[in-house]
Amino acid sequence: MLHILRGGLNFGLRDPWADAKGWNRHASAFVSAQRARQADNEEAWHITERDYAKVYLQNQAAIIFGDVVATGTSLDFALGSLLTYVEAQGRIIE
Repeated sequence: MLHILRGGLNFGLRDPWADAKGWNRHASAFVSAQRARQADNEEAWHITERDYAKVYLQNQAAIIFGDVVATGTSLDFALGSLLTYVEAQGRIIE
């Protein structure tokens, strides 16, 4: 389960998934991604805070995430971070 921090914990996906799969059969990953408007273009956004990440995946993992997508900037950053980790670790996402 990928939690994109600032709003991702608000969806409460962890408890129902734990009930369905068991507490020891799933893990949570966390990536912080705070977005802000770019100074030179009010229509463009960038990530200003990305300091926290706790990502661990088993050899094969299905990713479940919830987030409020306004601009897509945080989601794009979080998924890019996850893919970088997956490639570096030789993991597979289904």
